[in-house]
Parts: sequence; C-alpha cells; structure tokens
Amino acid sequence: MAIAATLDAIEMANLKDVQPHRIGVIMGTSAGAILEIEKYAADGFDLRKFPIHGVALVDTHTLSSSVAEAIGSCGSAFTVITGCSASLDAILIGKQLLESGSVDACIVGGTEAPLGQWTINGFKKLRSLSTESSIEKSGCSLFNTASRLCFIRGSWRYDFRT
Repeated sequence: MAIAATLDAIEMANLKDVQPHRIGVIMGTSAGAILEIEKYAADGFDLRKFPIHGVALVDTHTLSSSVAEAIGSCGSAFTVITGCSASLDAILIGKQLLESGSVDACIVGGTEAPLGQWTINGFKKLRSLSTESSIEKSGCSLFNTASRLCFIRGSWRYDFRT
C-alpha cells in the first residue's frame, strides 16, 4: 500500500529533478511487526525456538526502507511507531527535515494492516467494537467523514464512504 501510494504521490508532485540523496522517506505505523510477534508469542516465545533471522522478521524499519528503495532514494529514511499518531508524527518530522534543509523532498505518510488478535483485543478493551452484525450500524468508525474501518466478528474489511 505504501509503495503504491508513494509512486502516485511522486507522479502527482512531478518530482523529477531531485537528487536521490536529497529525498527523505518518513513513514508511520502504529503497531509495527505485531503479526510476526504474535506468531512467535503463541509458542510461549521460547528464545531457543526463535529463528536466527528473527530480527529481520520484526524489523519495523522495513516500511520506510522499502519505500525508499522503490523510489531510488538514498537519503534519510525513518519509520515512526508511536501508536495512532504515527502518520502525523511522520508528517511533522518531514516538515522539520524540509525546513532545516536536510532534504529537498520528503515522502511522508503511514500505512497499517496488522489486524491480528492483539490489535482487535485493543479495540475491544477500548469498547469501540460493536457486537451487532449489521455493517450499517456496527463496527469501529474512524475518521467518519472520510472513511470507515469496520471489524465484524473477528474479520475485517474496509468500507470507504464519503
């Protein structure tokens, strides 16, 4: 999702003459590698069973580095993991990099798709999930004027409406 959105943004912004080392990539995510962590935690998280390549499995920085690689950037690349504010924090960091002259262009934003049990339990704990089966009247409504994200009985789907 992040790479596709980035390529669209670059095309819309008509970025052609910016040197690759002067392009920053700052991406936000709220949960990082939570699905991978859940997978290994299910086994009691015995470190002796944790694969030697485990660090790569939970490397949350791959979000920004993957976007940077896709666009050919070799400038600053950061992944911000600060919960719900991560994408806004990424925008702020990008603004600061631009204002300081550290970069000439900055790709900022965020992406999220780790809807595992831990994330769903978090929404349950906040009492923001409905137990009703009707999608019209249930689910978690985030940024209601732009779009809705609905969870239904352990599964999820996006329901975009304006």
